[in-house]
Amino acid sequence: MSPTDNLMRTAIPEIEQSTVTTTKPCHDDALVVKQTQFQIREYVPDDYDDVAQLVSDGLMFYGGEGSPHHAYWVLFVQNSLTTDVADISGHYLREGNTFFVVTTTTPSGETVTVGTIGVEKISDSVAELRRVSVKDAYRRFGIGKFMMARVSEWAKARRYATFVLSCAEVQTQARRFYESLGYAFTKTSVRHEGNESMVLTHYEKSL
Repeated sequence: MSPTDNLMRTAIPEIEQSTVTTTKPCHDDALVVKQTQFQIREYVPDDYDDVAQLVSDGLMFYGGEGSPHHAYWVLFVQNSLTTDVADISGHYLREGNTFFVVTTTTPSGETVTVGTIGVEKISDSVAELRRVSVKDAYRRFGIGKFMMARVSEWAKARRYATFVLSCAEVQTQARRFYESLGYAFTKTSVRHEGNESMVLTHYEKSL
């Protein structure tokens, strides 16, 4: 829990629940249907440690040791953990912004945070999607689409007309995901972290 969150402990809000069904091959090549429930709700301070870890892991997915971009991602994660991620409640839980987490319960009864997504107000009609991440072991469960649909509903209810977002050019999986949802490329830019730099790809979508 971040120091700021210690001052803002709140009750967990009402949960919105969805069930996603996936099929995976077992050892004998038969198909096994695995049914898993995921819950999406607004962030609360007790989520902090899990969220910070998930965001860090999601970013380093593209910048592990041996990657030509490793130094950039290390610096970017450090910067993230000292800016908006350091104070999720203060940054996102204010008028016009929000931050959702997706959780599930393992067979052993443990609650696991498997997804995060934030919305930051840019103007009365435009909001930016931030900190979109899905836990590696839970990718391809439809969690990303689930989160994007929920924040779209949230944004429309607040009369936002457009979502914008950016991701690194090397985040090819993320780019394909956004494009599959109808996000249109708008421009590229360069972000600097210390002596390192990265080309960013920017997208937008009308709601």
